[in-house]
Amino acid sequence: MSRGAPLVFAAILLPLTGLACPNCYGSSDDTILRTYYLSTAMLSLLPFGLVAGLFAIAWQLRRSQAEDEPSGEIGTRRSRSL
Repeated sequence: MSRGAPLVFAAILLPLTGLACPNCYGSSDDTILRTYYLSTAMLSLLPFGLVAGLFAIAWQLRRSQAEDEPSGEIGTRRSRSL
């Protein structure tokens, strides 16, 4: 028997145990299925919301830096002579 055979065997049998789950399929009326779909959609969209929030914070910080500089140019460095 090869080393990967137990993994293949488990991958074949685990979906069958998921179908027998009484919490998922025993009481799957319309309200529960809608709740599962809504929670799945929310968890799928959460990373996009986090990335959008980080971009919004970075944009706001960059905008506030631009207002603080007198020339209005971002990223210019003034050299200091010692």
